[in-house]
Amino acid sequence: MKFTQTALAVLLGCVSFSSFATNDKPFQHQVSISAADSVNSDYDSDTFWSASYQYYFSPVSQEKGPYALNSWLAQTSELGATIASGSDSRNYGLNGKYVTDSKWFISASYLMSDLDAPRNPSIDRYGVSVGYYLDDWTSISLSYDRIEFNELLSDPETTGYAINASKYFSFENDSGLFLRGSFAYADFEHGEFNDDSTSLSISSDYYFNKSWSVGLNYSRNNDKNDELYGIQTSYFWRITDSMSLVADLSKALESNSDDAIQVGLNLTGRF
Repeated sequence: MKFTQTALAVLLGCVSFSSFATNDKPFQHQVSISAADSVNSDYDSDTFWSASYQYYFSPVSQEKGPYALNSWLAQTSELGATIASGSDSRNYGLNGKYVTDSKWFISASYLMSDLDAPRNPSIDRYGVSVGYYLDDWTSISLSYDRIEFNELLSDPETTGYAINASKYFSFENDSGLFLRGSFAYADFEHGEFNDDSTSLSISSDYYFNKSWSVGLNYSRNNDKNDELYGIQTSYFWRITDSMSLVADLSKALESNSDDAIQVGLNLTGRF
């Protein structure tokens, strides 16, 4: 509760006060430490902590588009690593992306999760994506995802495929609109049991300036007929030339959800 109260106060402070005078210098290294929790929830949850490092093979400009989208808009090759802990799990991940001169790209990721549960189960998740940048503001891709549950009866696994698209519309005075969409198919196997499903997810974020955004998200599982709606806001506060604080709020809007608000804080260094 103390964390969420602090995060809410920080977000309000970020929106209320302008950033210090900073220089938007290019960067090739990004280090982040983040914490996420929920407030006003019907369930007691642990704060989820994570730390990550990302290296970009070419300098990333902070002058093009919103600060939160600088890395995506850079369209450059990168390597990264993540470690996270919370909710009775410990997670370790690696990721990478290679972008060709003709703007084709291939990305891969691996995530291992150790769970605090009987028999000490673990989860291995592998992902591969192949895509193309249509222009400076648009990308499309096909992705493959596999999740393996270890040390469980029959070792269940899930295999997924998805079509993804992202587009940023740049407007005047550093404002803009970021749209993302994905259509996915997933197949779940557990012993003799087999089930599959298709899903659709769409999200939009309107940027009032380079720092502040407000957005909506929607997802639907076509087989279970489940629909989820949500709203989110984020502020990227530039503290110094190389240090920033990002505050996020999000909430599910569907009628059967509780009143929980997801809160996150992210301290980011770029150099």
